[in-house]
Amino acid sequence: MPEALDFGPFLLLNDEARARLRAATTRVRFAPGEKLVREDEPADAAYALATGRVRVLAGQDLRTLATLSAPVLVGELAVLSGEPRTATVVATAMCTGVRIPAEALRSALAEDAAFAAELEEFARLRLGMNFLRLSSPFADLPSRSLDELAANLRPVRFAPGEVLLREGERGDDAFLIRVGQVEVVRGEGAQQRALSTLGPGSFVGEVSALTGGPRTATVRAKTAVQAFRLPGEDVRPVVRKHRL
Repeated sequence: MPEALDFGPFLLLNDEARARLRAATTRVRFAPGEKLVREDEPADAAYALATGRVRVLAGQDLRTLATLSAPVLVGELAVLSGEPRTATVVATAMCTGVRIPAEALRSALAEDAAFAAELEEFARLRLGMNFLRLSSPFADLPSRSLDELAANLRPVRFAPGEVLLREGERGDDAFLIRVGQVEVVRGEGAQQRALSTLGPGSFVGEVSALTGGPRTATVRAKTAVQAFRLPGEDVRPVVRKHRL
């Protein structure tokens, strides 16, 4: 069997670090139809597959987010974030590889900054792509356009009450809300009125990003918010091309 840790970000580990990580793994096999990980379950491990192919599914309708072929690492997003799994991964061909316990992977990340940076960038791109396919206004775009957008997404966080966008100010960024809620308000002081409350999958700031004009409303975090920041220069060509 090809060596499961001889690809991608694992190649940045020195021989000793990779040997330690390999020693913590166990060999696994998954027949077609078997689930490697399940959405909403806690992340106890990631899987480095040396052979096979899997499909990544999410949501109540089990929307396909991606089809991945070995060599590939799956299940690492939740290990990195410490949050429940955001997708289910199902084998579509016989898969062989290794199970990497979450603690072993986190230890390797803590010991090697280059490995950590590479894996986090890899995970950021995959998280962005998954979100765009599942919960955004861009879900039905062609794969090439999604790839371009995902490469420019930057994860950001806002505390309750923190302002994402301020009415009247000029700004070139738009935001895709991934977790939490934001409130949209207009006016100031006694004249301020609430327009709406938006949650995951909402796209805010796109009007100014498209026109270059001032913000038409203030958007602030109603709860703790996790979002993706998307520069206007990346939004404009996609929106105009596909008439979103």
